[in-house]
Amino acid sequence: MSTEIVGPSVKVRRPSWFARQDWFFAVALALFVGVGVWFSRAIVDFFAPAQKTVSTPSLVGQTLNDAFATAGRAHLKASVLRRTPSDQYPKDVVMRQSPPGGAQVREGRAISLIVSTGVQIFSMPDLRYESLREVRLDLSHFKLQLGRTKVVPSDDVPANRVVAQDPPPLSSVRSGSVVNLELSKGGPQTIRVPNLEHESVGRARSEAKAAHIHIGQIVWTPFGRY
Repeated sequence: MSTEIVGPSVKVRRPSWFARQDWFFAVALALFVGVGVWFSRAIVDFFAPAQKTVSTPSLVGQTLNDAFATAGRAHLKASVLRRTPSDQYPKDVVMRQSPPGGAQVREGRAISLIVSTGVQIFSMPDLRYESLREVRLDLSHFKLQLGRTKVVPSDDVPANRVVAQDPPPLSSVRSGSVVNLELSKGGPQTIRVPNLEHESVGRARSEAKAAHIHIGQIVWTPFGRY
């Protein structure tokens, strides 16, 4: 006869509904804090004064060092955008600026400057016998401008090449000067002259006309034809 021993029953307790919802409250609290911080920052930005603006000083005509100092006193920065030759402004003098003088900008804004390198004088290059394409390359290299071109006859210079130039070669010029050219249209066309010996005057005239030749003075002699 077997005996069955039954132990005491154990009751498992499940978490309550409130315990299961704890993480919902944590998320909601974090979201509430985030919205509150954002809203507070927006209120501060709305009532806080806007960033201070200043009027840009006029730096054109000032030396580069003076322009830097003037911009610094106005709580602005100045930087050189590029340098270029000028007949009007001496070397290291501000020619243009951006933004212009009098513009309203925020403090710390950078002003871009174009500064003069002064007048550059050099010897005019010799362009004779060059083609127009070669001339354009040379002028671009020396920062010169092509002016008027004129086609002239020439027995010595091939067609479409420079016969003469103004200013002439080796003369003193400055950057930006205008150069005028005379281009060759080539020498006269060569033609074959027909043999008019022993021909009558009438036939000689006909053959000369057909060959586009003009007969000059005719000299009569008493010897007649051979």
